[in-house]
Amino acid sequence: MQVIGKTGPGWHPGTVLSTLLLLLVFVQPANATTSADDSPVLVFSMGHARIMDHATFWTTQNPVNHAELISGKYDPSFIPVERSQLFQGADNWIRIRIHNSSDSEGRWVLDLEQVMVSDTELISLDQDGHLHLQRTGLKYSYSSRPLPHNHFAFPITQPPNSTHVYYLKVNTPFQLHFNPSLSDHVSFMKNHQVNFASSHLFIGLLFGVLLYLIVLSFGTPDNKPLWHFVSFVTFAILLTLYSNGFLMPLLPTGEWFSTRLWLILELCLQGSTINVIKSYFHTADKYPRIHSYLLICLVITGLLFLLLPFVSYTTLVQLELMFVAQFIIVLTSISIYVWYREKTQVMLFAIGNIGLTLSGALSTFAALGFITSNDWLIVHGYEIGFCWQAVFFTWAISKKINTLATSALLAEAESKAKNEFIAKMSHEIRTPMNGVLGMVQLLKNTPVNEEQKHYLDVIDSSGKTLLTVINDILDYSRLIAGKVELKEEPFELNKLLAELNTLFTDIAHEKKLSFTIIVADDVPNTLIGDSIRIYQILTNLLANSFKFTETGLVTLKVRTVPSLSSEMGTASLQFIVKDTGIGISTADQKHLFQSFMQVHLEDARRYGGSGLGLSICKQLAEIMDGNIEVTSTPGEGSEFVATLNLHTV
Repeated sequence: MQVIGKTGPGWHPGTVLSTLLLLLVFVQPANATTSADDSPVLVFSMGHARIMDHATFWTTQNPVNHAELISGKYDPSFIPVERSQLFQGADNWIRIRIHNSSDSEGRWVLDLEQVMVSDTELISLDQDGHLHLQRTGLKYSYSSRPLPHNHFAFPITQPPNSTHVYYLKVNTPFQLHFNPSLSDHVSFMKNHQVNFASSHLFIGLLFGVLLYLIVLSFGTPDNKPLWHFVSFVTFAILLTLYSNGFLMPLLPTGEWFSTRLWLILELCLQGSTINVIKSYFHTADKYPRIHSYLLICLVITGLLFLLLPFVSYTTLVQLELMFVAQFIIVLTSISIYVWYREKTQVMLFAIGNIGLTLSGALSTFAALGFITSNDWLIVHGYEIGFCWQAVFFTWAISKKINTLATSALLAEAESKAKNEFIAKMSHEIRTPMNGVLGMVQLLKNTPVNEEQKHYLDVIDSSGKTLLTVINDILDYSRLIAGKVELKEEPFELNKLLAELNTLFTDIAHEKKLSFTIIVADDVPNTLIGDSIRIYQILTNLLANSFKFTETGLVTLKVRTVPSLSSEMGTASLQFIVKDTGIGISTADQKHLFQSFMQVHLEDARRYGGSGLGLSICKQLAEIMDGNIEVTSTPGEGSEFVATLNLHTV
């Protein structure tokens, strides 16, 4: 999943074998004795050599006196090197005898080839026989390094044809595959040019993926899952930069932050990975058990984050290694399982996880010596796997977005065709329905008996109800298609209200209700707007009030809203329709303006209607930069407030 450093899987949290290696660190070899004369000698003059093949090893938890160390007091404690992993949280001492076989002074670089070291020291005797001490590590500032390099390294100067003993101390909270080298300056630069080129290639590839995802996210409407991927790749880049030492010049002095930054970035990357899986597989809807497991992983990630100031860092690293070891295995299993279930572009997601696991396993076996390999695979194995994973993740999300975009276009085209069909059919049905109603009215004026008159009234009433539904559907389809255009024409508000009064006075008289229209004095009479649409909104609101009111009154009040009418030539009017009807519960009010929604189902059967009227009114009001709100109490009545922004003459 990510790279800790230029190391093998024993030190990387993403390795499948992390748990095994954690057990190995607690099995320390028994101390054996070896004399200084019997210890191996590294004969060196130029080129590049690994020092662990010529070194002896000793680990201790106790502080060591440097003078006693250089005098040889602890030499019997050193044993031949049997393992390449360091012991976490302890002082790992490495003793090396170097013979300069050249007739000229040796000027070399002892390169630890590591950036994950808290404290390291190189102790030797200089040409004058004085103790020479060099220190570096994460606990020291970058400017204090003996060599200003992304790796920790020490310069060594040794007289010609001489043999010197060097003591190297390394203390780290991480599991590290440790294989330092000795080089002359030319070989040192050549070796790191190769490593730099490889590291920059992988980092550049991740940056390319990041830029692609950012550009893609700005062109995607529902881009929340994409930003999970952006977060994932961002933390991956930061972790890779840190693991290669490229962030070290920017870090503040102090061991706590510079050492723990790895775990902070690792936990952030872990959380991003979990969110990527949740959003990509839609686990909340499709796979609830997997979703529960991922939520538990998020909680564990958060707990490790909170424990940073309180628990030993070495312990936290070990816990993280064990957690991610199982997480990588489970993640790969989940990918294969979903791939088997869905048979879709999840395949790419699964291939990315499988590639990381295989690359990590090869790097692990190479570091442990189970397979023959050069250091390049150990150094860059996880970078290869991680880039593989990021590329396939991005490929997968790109294909998914393309699929969703294609589906959205097809759905939009289907919806458009459906709306056009409904609008056309509504228009075609409305024309003959008007003819039917016209003929009914003519038939009513002819001599008919009471029974026939009753039948005609039923036909007339049913026809008008059907025509209302057809008109609502036609208006709704036009609104959905965006084909409703407002006409900005001058009109007189008093005339419009007079028409409403004429229309609903007879209805109020039939139902024995009181109906009043009240207009505030500061309301302008001449306005500019679409009077037909305003009339439609008010007619619908008043019709609803009369429909659901059996006793009491219905009132229409018109007033200005000064706070919204600050601009010259504009007037914000509120049309308040209040009744003493059956009222609407708070829960039903939330769905009141939804399409095809009728909150009183029994009353809907009684009074009819399409459930589109209020939805149409609200959309028309919003087109006029206004809104409609409702307050209601069951059994006491309702109050609808339509706020419309109009122009004045």
